[in-house]
Amino acid sequence: MTNPVYIGPTRHGRVENEGQHPPIIDEAQWQRVQKMLTDAAGRKRGDASLPDPGAALTGRLVDDTGDRLTPTPHAEGRAAIPLLRLQPAGDRKGRQFSVAAPARALEQALAAGNAAHLRTRVDQHDLLTLPDLARHDDLLRRLELSGRGAQAESAWVGLIESGKLERDAATLVLSPERGAAFFGLCPEALAPSALLLSVPLALRRRGVEQRLVIGSPQNLPDTQLVAHLTRTRRWLGEIRRGREIRSLAKADGVSEGCLRLHLQLAFLAPAIQQAILDGTQPEALTVHRLTRPEMPADWAAQYARTGISPVR
Repeated sequence: MTNPVYIGPTRHGRVENEGQHPPIIDEAQWQRVQKMLTDAAGRKRGDASLPDPGAALTGRLVDDTGDRLTPTPHAEGRAAIPLLRLQPAGDRKGRQFSVAAPARALEQALAAGNAAHLRTRVDQHDLLTLPDLARHDDLLRRLELSGRGAQAESAWVGLIESGKLERDAATLVLSPERGAAFFGLCPEALAPSALLLSVPLALRRRGVEQRLVIGSPQNLPDTQLVAHLTRTRRWLGEIRRGREIRSLAKADGVSEGCLRLHLQLAFLAPAIQQAILDGTQPEALTVHRLTRPEMPADWAAQYARTGISPVR
């Protein structure tokens, strides 16, 4: 229902063209439907035991084609994991790229970018339409009162009115009303340019999907890969203490074949294991690539296959 073909235009990739068919519905009805989709995107769907992360950004972000992005929980087996795929509310046909990102990390990154932007504006005395040095200390005090941790992140994310995620940047528009309330001002007092910011981002391929990296590239561990490595090291320790593989597999709810396959991770060279824990491994290095085909026991061969160099 987000496809503009309903009101006349046709979309091919990122380009909209005038359609050769009459509109199916009028513009007013189209806008009402879009609002209904935005409102519905904030409601939980599926298993009620799954979390509802990313709610603060629901309906506010669009991709490079203008389709709204909504966070959707992804579950692996019986347990919910924090990886969320940001998908459009409607049909994905014609999309140029898909985005996958942990919604929590996305909120944290956008909050940090917003906080840094406003602090810079205050420091440079260009937050206000008319610079007022007498207000400088009060503006700084309000920034400090935003607090730390989750409370502060919620405040910074709450200032975001809308945003667009593209291949190399996230362009954000801040709400003048909420921004003014935050600083104890009237909306007209804020400089229009202070309400616009761009946060660098990158799309990095990981397996069959692309992961969204907001801000300057950082060494962020792959939580799934770290979890698999930690589990296989525990398995190896229990096996060395005499526990049978069948018993271990049953206790962990996996097949013996799965356990034997993933146990290869416990025999990776120390430098490779450390790179995984530090988050410095190549982006495309997944559990599948580490276990299929079988990883050689020789460390030199492992380094060549993974692209990770041993510590000198």
